[in-house]
Amino acid sequence: MDKQKLNGFIDKYSLGGGVESVKWNVSKEEMRTNFVSDDKTLLGNVKYKGIGFTEGDYCIYTTSQLKKLISVLDTDINVLVNHQQGRNYSIGMQDGTTMLEYILSEEAIIPKAPKLKQIPEFTATIVVDGNFVSRFIRSKAALSEEKNFTVVADDLGDKLQVIIGHSDSMATNKIIFDVTNANTEVPDLEHISFSADHMKEILLANRDMTSGLMEVSPDGLARVTIEGPDFKSVYYLVQTQNN
Repeated sequence: MDKQKLNGFIDKYSLGGGVESVKWNVSKEEMRTNFVSDDKTLLGNVKYKGIGFTEGDYCIYTTSQLKKLISVLDTDINVLVNHQQGRNYSIGMQDGTTMLEYILSEEAIIPKAPKLKQIPEFTATIVVDGNFVSRFIRSKAALSEEKNFTVVADDLGDKLQVIIGHSDSMATNKIIFDVTNANTEVPDLEHISFSADHMKEILLANRDMTSGLMEVSPDGLARVTIEGPDFKSVYYLVQTQNN
């Protein structure tokens, strides 16, 4: 099994430690998981092909601990799944000289990602490409204390913009950059804000993307869809409030 692909799968849902407990579902075609962040402001799913993991369900309670264990192994690893009382009990992994064992949890203690009963209409669609990724990450680094980013139509209604550092109630340091609108028209979009920390981690974890879109609804939901040669990641961000 390719350790790099397994780490890529883990990174795309764990998002820098924002998600710890998930259930992996592995079939012949793909490895996938649904997840919700610990702060409940993000949920999503990741599907990854070609990892070569053993089929079955795996309840991972501490993703960060598993990732640390995997880091001691070389690139090519073998996987052995241990069964007990009708379920997968632990994962054994080894390279040429080192072996590890990670104990799986009971499914009952894994948070279930809620299903969106109704997805609102998305009126704005932003292209997430290399330029967007670079500008967002550099802007967030420059204003590292800012927790939110804001999507808005500019004053003339000609283009969409992202703001790092927007506040509804006070003057603040801020960075504003134009983004590529995937639609022919620019919607009349008021200031809508989402977690900049989550968005940064999404972009960092999916830098191997081939295409990406961020759709924004005036009802306070954003959907980020990112695809690569072997994966598809979908994230839903819930609107946050600015001071």
